[in-house]
Amino acid sequence: MRNASTAPWYQRIHRYGQTNLTEDDPERNNIDFWRAQWKRTRVQGLIINCGGIVAYYPSKYGLQYRAKTLGDRDYFKIWADAAREEGLVVIARMDINRVTEEFYKAHPDWISIDREGKPAVPTASGAAC
Repeated sequence: MRNASTAPWYQRIHRYGQTNLTEDDPERNNIDFWRAQWKRTRVQGLIINCGGIVAYYPSKYGLQYRAKTLGDRDYFKIWADAAREEGLVVIARMDINRVTEEFYKAHPDWISIDREGKPAVPTASGAAC
């Protein structure tokens, strides 16, 4: 086994923190609080939700739903840059199990269906395949 300084990140990082950003975080969150939290908890890596159901970056795709308070910011980049400045490894997490109704209407063939051919999740947004 390689020593800790030359081992790839996935062999040397043992303590991760994981975010669960919400749609109003870009407007109200305090990244300095989280920097201090990472130091207190001595995490070595951070798993940051960035997209999927809700994008925390200014996606160029019209059907990609963006956080309602995102504006023109790249909130994922703000978090990733802050984590890297603290010496943390960053992993982007995507949650892709839901889509908006607009997306569903544009691509119903991308949605899971039940035995009767109806969307597998009976909500305004179906479950993505």
